[in-house]
Amino acid sequence: MVRWAPDAAQRMRDAAYELFAEEGFASVTAGQIAHTVGVTERTFFRHFSSKEEVLFSEGHEIVAELTGAIRLAPTNATPSAMLQAALVTLASTFEPNRDHHRLRASIIESVPNLRERELLKRHNISLAIVEELVKRRVPASRAATLAGVGMAVFEAAYASWVHDRARTSLSVRIDRTLTALRTDLSSD
Repeated sequence: MVRWAPDAAQRMRDAAYELFAEEGFASVTAGQIAHTVGVTERTFFRHFSSKEEVLFSEGHEIVAELTGAIRLAPTNATPSAMLQAALVTLASTFEPNRDHHRLRASIIESVPNLRERELLKRHNISLAIVEELVKRRVPASRAATLAGVGMAVFEAAYASWVHDRARTSLSVRIDRTLTALRTDLSSD
């Protein structure tokens, strides 16, 4: 076994996704993931607290992308413009890894407790968006509404992006979903 190897976490993540897809999430062990990339199980647990964490370890990076984009929005930006910029920024980081996201989505959709964990992750992301919008002097109730709508828009665009074989980018799908929502809301 290799004691140290560069980018062990990413190599274990990649191996885990492949193993989950081939053998089913429940059948795969942390030791099996570690062995596949030539590290010890102890090394696995230095990077991930569980095999579930392999699928959710990027949550902090997602929050940082979204809140950073809101923080960097121009001072005269409207709250909805800040949110849209944040969603498009996040989409641009997802774009190069579409196959990774497709595989992740299929794994999570196949296991009920992973779907539940995904919903919790999305809720926590929404709370972070609210907090950042409030720092930008958006009233808390409006920030909560915008965060909820923003997450729903992202989820709809993301689901179509990972399931549809059309090469339409995630950013374009977000823009289209927001445009459709604005049209629907203004026609009432």
